[in-house]
Amino acid sequence: MGIIMKSVSKIGGLAVGLCTVLLTGCLNSSANITGTRLDAASPAPQRLLVFSDVGLVLKNKHDGDEEDVFSREFVGALGKCGVTAFYLQKRPLDNQLTLDDSAKLKDDRGLSSNTFAADAILDIQWSRQTKSTGGPSSADYSLSVMDIKTKRPIWKGQMSFVSAWYGGQRFAATLIDRLRQDGVIPATCVAPEVPKA
Repeated sequence: MGIIMKSVSKIGGLAVGLCTVLLTGCLNSSANITGTRLDAASPAPQRLLVFSDVGLVLKNKHDGDEEDVFSREFVGALGKCGVTAFYLQKRPLDNQLTLDDSAKLKDDRGLSSNTFAADAILDIQWSRQTKSTGGPSSADYSLSVMDIKTKRPIWKGQMSFVSAWYGGQRFAATLIDRLRQDGVIPATCVAPEVPKA
């Protein structure tokens, strides 16, 4: 009887493990985002500096480097609705920079955000992250858009994000949808399509 129970227990454990692997492999990324427009009088930015630290969550390589996918999809979607964007990945000490400092940064190609002449900065900063080796990873983000000329916040948001397949596209689509809904970017902006896993 003990041998039979052990065998049933092992089979049950294998079945649960297999289900977990199968579900994890087929799981799409998901996001929950909230946002508040703080300055309704500010016009939609025409030139947006995206200053980003997405953490480890988009480092999973399911579909290339997911952070590269996010930046490409986000900048591309904005460009199609008349907003020119410049993407800068934060480095470890960049969180201590002031707004004036961040306007002087350079990307890996040597392009300066100062010469880009942005009129607003979108700041993306993770606040909590959980990196998983066998399944999806998750993170919480603080998001804000600041007007460079007035140095005042235009918009603030929070996002909880689970990254599995197509994390870069999901991150970009969720952010575009919310910024458009809150009137930060033009109503003509269309979020990138997220493929099904």
